Amino acid sequence: MKSRSAFTPGMIGNVRTIKCDFCRDDYSKWPSSWYYESEKGGGALISTGSHLVDSVTVAAGSPVCTVKGTIFKKGQVDVGFRCEAVTSSGVQATIHVNHNKHGVGKHVMVVEGDDGSLEVN
Repeated sequence: MKSRSAFTPGMIGNVRTIKCDFCRDDYSKWPSSWYYESEKGGGALISTGSHLVDSVTVAAGSPVCTVKGTIFKKGQVDVGFRCEAVTSSGVQATIHVNHNKHGVGKHVMVVEGDDGSLEVN
């Protein structure tokens, strides 16, 4: 049996905007010590953000070309960030990550097109 992707190009028309929220309360529960060391690839921006930027690239069908945002730190490591990104095709994306948001476990990506939208939880 062939596997089928939940999102295929054109299924919601031309993609216009993308919103990613990845919020949870797991900062003190990260399993490996490298998560707490930015120079080893830890922190929310590198360990989580890189995957969300990749998700935006796939959903938009074009690479991210500009980013502007804010990083949230706890001690020496970033525990979250919020950014506005634009892809080379003009898709606007908002990415929000917070690994220190108490009592929350939320992972949502909303892709809006000119013929509909798709929400992935």
